[in-house]
Amino acid sequence: MKSELNEQKVNQNCLECIDEYHFIYNTTNCFNDSILEKGYYLSSIDSKYHKCNNQCRTCKENSTYGNPNCISCFNGTFLFTLNNSCINACPSNYEINKEENMCMKKLDKTSLTELILNNISSFVNSSNVINGSDFIAVVFDIENTNPKEQLKNGISAIDLGNCTNTIKDYYKIDNFIIVNLESKNNKSEKNENDKSFDLGKTNQIELYDYSGKRLNLSICKEDIKIMKYIGDVEELNIESAKDLSEQGIDVFNASDKFFNDLCHYYDNKDGKDIILNDRRTDIYQNATFCQSGCVYDGMDYELMAANCICYTNVLQINDLNNTKEEEKGKSQKINFGNLKKSFISNIFDFNYEVIFCYNLVINLKIMKANIGFYSMIIMLFL
Repeated sequence: MKSELNEQKVNQNCLECIDEYHFIYNTTNCFNDSILEKGYYLSSIDSKYHKCNNQCRTCKENSTYGNPNCISCFNGTFLFTLNNSCINACPSNYEINKEENMCMKKLDKTSLTELILNNISSFVNSSNVINGSDFIAVVFDIENTNPKEQLKNGISAIDLGNCTNTIKDYYKIDNFIIVNLESKNNKSEKNENDKSFDLGKTNQIELYDYSGKRLNLSICKEDIKIMKYIGDVEELNIESAKDLSEQGIDVFNASDKFFNDLCHYYDNKDGKDIILNDRRTDIYQNATFCQSGCVYDGMDYELMAANCICYTNVLQINDLNNTKEEEKGKSQKINFGNLKKSFISNIFDFNYEVIFCYNLVINLKIMKANIGFYSMIIMLFL
């Protein structure tokens, strides 16, 4: 007789169980292995189902008060595999794996290398994300480097470019493994005083062949592109940046002509020009995406990534704990707001220099709304 498990209400009064069914210990009820998902284990000693320790959702054999032998835990507790118990919080050198509902020992750089070398063949034609203590590692082979696939994990993508062939030719191999380590100890920060933003993430790279030999990245003389994922960065005004990019304006590039050349035309919706200082203080987004030794090279809004061109020696793995950016990228850290404090900037507020922009003077739509131009005319006759 088959029945649903309910020891309090069911009394089968069985004398013997049919094949693939066993007694629940100390009862006359017979059940099959579906009971294992309801907090029981099958004893190899008496071939009966015994109740798991109360802390376990499921368990191994011989689950007792002193030896829980849990396999999984109820929501709100986490499996601690060191003693197979369910605990309320993970120890300090462990972190919660939400998918498995368990405590995982934090992975350091040495452990990551061992993990890769012991499982090198499993990375062929695949991409694997590994959580470390202070980094996230993406491990993939060179034939599986689609940026969109890499970025879907919210982690930066690596494009070795011509360096790929340099590595293959030098080591005479057809394929190799890339390990992209992205730090997670540096959090993105927005400075309200100067409205600057720092993504705060650094990347480093290791290469291995399929025998487990580490390859020397520094033999590449070519620069390497890193695409920094920005799709989840709330501090940036991405929609405005995308709109302006259609006019050829990069709001993240302080060297863009729009922020340095008054004569660079801007098609504002209301037809009015924007004075140079206001462009710098109101439209420019002072963001640092690239780590020291890398240069910002524009935005890819389709991939939602900032492109950084990096020297190979910057990306060689040393110590991830010491990768905090020392320099903020001088080309991106110009504080245009300070220019307003100078006397000359007060003159620029009138925008009188537009008279020298011959391409704009003949544009009646712009001149009609140019307050600065007419202010200059009035001042000439005062």
